[in-house]
Amino acid sequence: MVQSFMRKFCVLCALTILLVACTQQPLSSQHPSAIATSAPTLATLRQRPLQLPRISTDQSCPVSSARQIDADSPITIGNGPAYAAIGLSQPSQQPVLLFTDAQHYANGQSQGWGGAKVRWIVRSSYYGPLLIRGSQLDNSHQIRFDEGLLSEIALTIPQGNSQQWYDRPSDTRLQVPGCYAYQVDGVGFSQIIVFQAVVEKQQPPF
Repeated sequence: MVQSFMRKFCVLCALTILLVACTQQPLSSQHPSAIATSAPTLATLRQRPLQLPRISTDQSCPVSSARQIDADSPITIGNGPAYAAIGLSQPSQQPVLLFTDAQHYANGQSQGWGGAKVRWIVRSSYYGPLLIRGSQLDNSHQIRFDEGLLSEIALTIPQGNSQQWYDRPSDTRLQVPGCYAYQVDGVGFSQIIVFQAVVEKQQPPF
């Protein structure tokens, strides 16, 4: 009788251990935060939606403040770590981007888009992916970039840059004047840089 009871008890214990082993979650699924806290890539930055303000055509453009970050840097707009240098000569100037219209830009070979030179200045303390996109705030026109009319500037800033600044020349391509904004996304930040775009027909010097 005792032996029969012990055999049944051992079988019950074995079944219990097997059931627990089968229902236990894998170790990797117990720690989803390891994926959530991984460093963003350009692909994950592209998943962030554009969150630009909208204004009516009769509202004033809420331009960003201009500043000179240090004595050796140009006048820029933005809060960092990435800044846009749009051709201002004084911090007191309103952030106005003077751009060449499509008829005069690139000797008329502009595919219907004008443009202006914009330098992107990034602090050397920042490294990793950087995504720059933009749009018009008081209408539905888009911002494009460079000769290929790209919808974004996608950069990967290297770590250990010996220079104080990472400097990336670019062309901001526009079709009409108005109030515009860049959205700059990077590791741990997202910022909006607002500027007024005004047509200057003469081709600017390179």
